[in-house]
Amino acid sequence: MDRQFRQIILHSLVTCVCCIVLGLIIYQGSVFTRTHYAFQFVTFGIAGSLFFHTLRLTGVKPALFVLAGLILIQIVYNRSTDFWLVLRDILFGVSLASAIYLFFTKYYATNKVRGVLTPITLAALLAATNLVATMALLLLNRTPIVENFPTLFVNVMLGFLVGFGIGVGILVSTRALAPSAS
Repeated sequence: MDRQFRQIILHSLVTCVCCIVLGLIIYQGSVFTRTHYAFQFVTFGIAGSLFFHTLRLTGVKPALFVLAGLILIQIVYNRSTDFWLVLRDILFGVSLASAIYLFFTKYYATNKVRGVLTPITLAALLAATNLVATMALLLLNRTPIVENFPTLFVNVMLGFLVGFGIGVGILVSTRALAPSAS
């Protein structure tokens, strides 16, 4: 287990750095501003990379445990005491988990997507699940979707970009660290 733990941490670190670097290229220092929406490159980069590599190296149950812990940490870190903020964090955590789980089970583990298509496939899946999460949040809050199209657009775009960053990180980490990952 100690070897698996080191592999998860090493692969996750590379994946997370790739995601954050993409965010830095697009949003510069805003990526590290906790109240800016670009901070998702950090939070989703960490959570997504740890979830994916734990899923890949240990299985579903440990990966879900890790993800639940990370969502809880995010709720505490954001000081989310308001119901809607906690619901938002949970919905977007489930969005991330769903996209990565679908990517892993339907594409990555079955060798249907490798190489250049890895980032694009994960980006599309995270954009789609972010769309569903945002619409669910708006509908539950009884907020008109049409009036909140800019919010919807930003969340879908961020989902695509963060998914792309995580996908690039997965590609880089699994190729660059392949000899130590066996």
